[in-house]
Amino acid sequence: MKGDFSRIRFNRGRHYTAVLQQQGRVELDADANEQRMIDGYLRRAETVDVIGEYGTPMDDPGFAISVTARGEIRIGKGRYYVAGLLCDNLHHQHYDDQPYLLDASYSSTELLEALSQADSDACLCVYLEVWQRLVTALDDPCLGEPALGQADTTARVQTVWRVVASLDQPTQDNNAFNEANNALAPGGVLKIEHDLKRMPIDNGNVGVGIQRGSGDAGSTSSSSSCSCKAMYAKPQRLEPGTMSAQTAPATGDCGCQPIPAAGYVGLENQLYRVEIHQAGDPTSATFKWSRENGSVVVAIQSVSGSSVVVNSLGPDANLGFQQGQWVEISDDTYLFGDTPNQPGLLYQIQHIEPSTLTVTMTTTVQPVNTSRNARMRRWDQAGPSASASGIALSSNWIALENGIQVCFGSGNFTRGDAWTIPARAATGQIDWPPCGGNGKTYQLPHIATIHRAPLACIHANTLDQYANTDNSSPFTIDDCRRQFPNLTDLTADANAKAIHITQINWTNDDAMTLDTLIKNGLVVTFDSALNCPLTPANFIITLETAIILERATDNNVHAYYAFSEQNSNSPTTPSKANLADAKFDAVERPTPTAFRSPDIIDSKLTQKKDVVSWTLPYKDVSTLQDLDLIALNAALVPGLEYNWPGRVRVKLPGHSLYAAGRGNTGTLYLDGQAFGQTARTADNSRDRIDLQFPTGNSDKASDFESWFYLYPVLAVTEVDLTYSAMTVQDNGTPTVISTTPAATTQPIVQQATIYLNYTAIAPATIHLSLNGDATVASVPSTVQVKAGDASVTVTVTLSGVPAEGVTDTFALSAAINTALGTAAAQTASFTVTGQIVFT
Repeated sequence: MKGDFSRIRFNRGRHYTAVLQQQGRVELDADANEQRMIDGYLRRAETVDVIGEYGTPMDDPGFAISVTARGEIRIGKGRYYVAGLLCDNLHHQHYDDQPYLLDASYSSTELLEALSQADSDACLCVYLEVWQRLVTALDDPCLGEPALGQADTTARVQTVWRVVASLDQPTQDNNAFNEANNALAPGGVLKIEHDLKRMPIDNGNVGVGIQRGSGDAGSTSSSSSCSCKAMYAKPQRLEPGTMSAQTAPATGDCGCQPIPAAGYVGLENQLYRVEIHQAGDPTSATFKWSRENGSVVVAIQSVSGSSVVVNSLGPDANLGFQQGQWVEISDDTYLFGDTPNQPGLLYQIQHIEPSTLTVTMTTTVQPVNTSRNARMRRWDQAGPSASASGIALSSNWIALENGIQVCFGSGNFTRGDAWTIPARAATGQIDWPPCGGNGKTYQLPHIATIHRAPLACIHANTLDQYANTDNSSPFTIDDCRRQFPNLTDLTADANAKAIHITQINWTNDDAMTLDTLIKNGLVVTFDSALNCPLTPANFIITLETAIILERATDNNVHAYYAFSEQNSNSPTTPSKANLADAKFDAVERPTPTAFRSPDIIDSKLTQKKDVVSWTLPYKDVSTLQDLDLIALNAALVPGLEYNWPGRVRVKLPGHSLYAAGRGNTGTLYLDGQAFGQTARTADNSRDRIDLQFPTGNSDKASDFESWFYLYPVLAVTEVDLTYSAMTVQDNGTPTVISTTPAATTQPIVQQATIYLNYTAIAPATIHLSLNGDATVASVPSTVQVKAGDASVTVTVTLSGVPAEGVTDTFALSAAINTALGTAAAQTASFTVTGQIVFT
């Protein structure tokens, strides 16, 4: 907050709940402001604890997103809470009329038109963006007091909200398109590069978009990113950069010159502000600084060429503007544009004409909109290091003034990241590490966090889709808002009629290896602790393994042929020869019909409060248990040849899992109904059925069912070397001159291709060892296999040459460590023969 403050001090880690005044003491702005920060933190924390990070009242939900008959996005009135901040939309409004979304690159009509012309898996993701900012009398004239000459006695903290939409088109041709969109700061609206053509419909007949679902429901789109659930996946911000501050020590140099004093040597108490101007890493980011916390700012009346007319030159010489200073010029379009909270442009003052309040810059000033709070803010950097781009960051100490120095750590620096440094003349010291920090020398910045709450996911219907619906709408809207009930509705009778499953540790309808299952087990979390006995009879795990039939033996070929003779109505009557050939095509062309054998697996069940775990013990177990796990793995292997992994089904009967109810509700039973929604598998190879949590269909008792596909442990099946023999000379470095088989490319490199028993469904580590003279040849100790790969190649490094005529033999072994132990290593050998170099 760039206000005229003595210091900014609040540390949630100290758990303060109130600031108390004492009689006869000086009243400071920092104390009063700290109380406001304590109140704000407590209020937001309580709100999040009660309703969650996002939420709108269930009986009067706000911010409903709809599409009007004119093809515009409309925002419904009402309230929505984001990260504890209240967003209050007093009136229905159109997307394009928002006061805090200025000069958007594309209107809502253009966004919808682009969506209608995009691929079928595209969507418009609609978010509510929320942050807080400082408002002064320059932003709101009502804050000035007429009796005091419009003095700005106080400032305000304002919650800013706006609705933004971006086009998500996850197709191969648009990877760069989406990467550009994702690279924008939160709130960046997608820069559409399509031709914005009209929708292929009669605009006079466009209906209101169909609204469906709520909360985290998925959409019918085949793209996993075009769903409410994907929108709630939070992007990870890169590790923010840090800064440290100190005062310069006194020098010990001898001479006739006076020795500079140590510490802060300024004559006034100051609150220094260091703020990132240009984003980037420590090698590309820049900063600017102010001794007044960036609070010296005036309104701009007009701009012409390099001349700027302002409404004031400051209250006095100390808080005014001088020749040579750097100033930042901006208006509200920098704050509320497509990408919010952008810095203005820096200019250096060349000349000031006090009589006309005209400030002339050394370069031409870009036009600003004076009707949108155009302003000029003073910064205090000076000297040759200061430029229109700011001052370059450095890991070495950078002198600001009056003995204050700063340096920057590693990380990613974002525009607006800021640090404040209180400096006090009475002590000649700075408050660093600051009282509001974590005590570390290098401090994280103050960040103007922009929170994003998913509101809706808009899909364009095809001509066939909306032509056959009752209201002929060209758009379908997935409602992504989360709703909460009034506290008065949360009675024991209304809220505790059943127990529910809130979380599972596996992904429904996706793949898992036996190794992962053994290590992690199956974990189910309930919203109440069960008090019923837990047995394999009410926690049922069934494994369905593939049965490999001998489909084409001589006997059943002739039997089928005879059957076909008797049933001439059969659409095809294969010949005996064709049927006989079938047994050779089983692997190349597996049939769509698979036979599976269900087997129930009983194993260890444990309960800790509301969490139940089903596990396959594998550490410090009996030999019999080891054999059971090996047999389980063996049962999964035959299906690999036909790409038929095992299928595990989890069933929890609702009538046999129960807990004690609260109050007079009696026994509560499991309401385990989990509704499906379309998502994508982890490898993005196919659609899968995801389950929504918590479970429940307002039933007294209902079963929970889930399934996933199980693969055997990953193992190395073969190690294949490029060359079985090599002859090497020492030409300064080992040089291969001949190989078996003969090399066809230069330079000659020995490589080993390691094959797996199936395509890896998750990254895996292969452990390597090379038996032989390590001074001649070596390999890395491990190599990583990426998900989706069935093999990996590793290079054998030649670092030496055997003696003349000596042949060294090497054996390369590769194996994977699993929960069943280290699988049998696969080995391949090669020889290296040394040969003298003739000169």
